[in-house]
Amino acid sequence: MLSFTEELVLLLNDEDGVPLPIRQDVVACALAGAVLMDLAFDYRIDTDFEALVVHDRTPTSNAVLDRLLAKIAARAEVCDTKAWIGILSAEEAPAVQDEILAGLVEQGVLTIRSSKFPWMGSRRRPGGVPAAAVRRCRRSAFVSRTCCIPTIFPTLGTSP
Repeated sequence: MLSFTEELVLLLNDEDGVPLPIRQDVVACALAGAVLMDLAFDYRIDTDFEALVVHDRTPTSNAVLDRLLAKIAARAEVCDTKAWIGILSAEEAPAVQDEILAGLVEQGVLTIRSSKFPWMGSRRRPGGVPAAAVRRCRRSAFVSRTCCIPTIFPTLGTSP
């Protein structure tokens, strides 16, 4: 099953694999928030208005989440969620996005296709997923404010 962060990274690109025109600082904050949500979903952290607390340091089986959980746990200073979003978005967002994309390629969710024209670079897109289904997913995700990738693409979230 795809994590919240992986679903967000998929929604940040159009059906041709081209990143949507969203400011990088907004993407960085969204990725930082998604990582914290994944850790909270896995019962590794808990938050309130004053502090973000690590409850469980055991590995999550996701290298990105494990690395960031260790970073949060190692910090001596107590920070709230807003501070952690600022820290992670400033220090970790580009690496998180690259690691998530590489993981999606390893899982077979994305494929890397090189362009015939060298100035266009390579593009990432969901492998074998119809463009209309990706558009429908993106539209319903923004309308309902929930992510629908596992329900529209049930085979993408399953493990072999």
